[in-house]
Amino acid sequence: VYFVFLAMQSFPAGYVSLTAIDLDSGKRTVTEQLTEIRAAAGDSVSVSAKGKWGSLSFHGRAEEKWNVDVETASMKASIVQTPRSTMHRNKLVSERIDYSILQSVRNDIEGNISFDGKDYRLGGYGYCEHAWGVQPRLSAANWFHFWSPDVSGVVMDCMYDGRTPHHYTLLWTGSEYRYLHSPADFSFNPDAPDESFNITSPDLNLTITPFHNHRMIKKIPPVLPYINIDYFELLVKASGKVSIEGAAFPIEGIGKYDHNYNRW
Repeated sequence: VYFVFLAMQSFPAGYVSLTAIDLDSGKRTVTEQLTEIRAAAGDSVSVSAKGKWGSLSFHGRAEEKWNVDVETASMKASIVQTPRSTMHRNKLVSERIDYSILQSVRNDIEGNISFDGKDYRLGGYGYCEHAWGVQPRLSAANWFHFWSPDVSGVVMDCMYDGRTPHHYTLLWTGSEYRYLHSPADFSFNPDAPDESFNITSPDLNLTITPFHNHRMIKKIPPVLPYINIDYFELLVKASGKVSIEGAAFPIEGIGKYDHNYNRW
């Protein structure tokens, strides 16, 4: 089972996106909703939302665990995510941008989820990200995160207003984070999202094989929109290798790839 939870607090309305996919049958449910998002202050994460569409809650501490509880007409989930990597913070500051990302690259997931008339017990890999600050008005991004038995990581290449670049390749080796050469090259073709593509750099060589893709085009409001999002989300298999100080590490795992163009 593949499960993605997104809650974004913004003005004038927040945004919730929930996706669950049975990888064996291909059955899936997707909920996308403009709604009020409440984020409590404090030294832990506490995010919630509720409406006619359903409810969600995301709370916990990076030093311990996060709890995710979701209930909609088509989905019910109660999940615990426990970090196995340390938290990583990346910050982009420019004349118009002050943006921070806090990431936990390698987590363990346990819990239950129900959708499409079936109950599932979850146990596997997870990734968590908390981002805040002044978002750039325009952005284009390639964003890939993956899990494999020995190495997990994030490969990102974004371009913001005024052609401000923001990119890094970050790996968790089981005991520490390591940076590789960036930006990496992404050969993804938006006109053929089901086709395999490559992510390469001098010390990274991955073949990416999509086995599920979802494209979202959202305009807010529908007439003369000031928010325009064109967003590809792919669930993929990743194979290849990375080199760290001359030592080669094989990659054979799964991942999530995002490709988007945004005007906020």
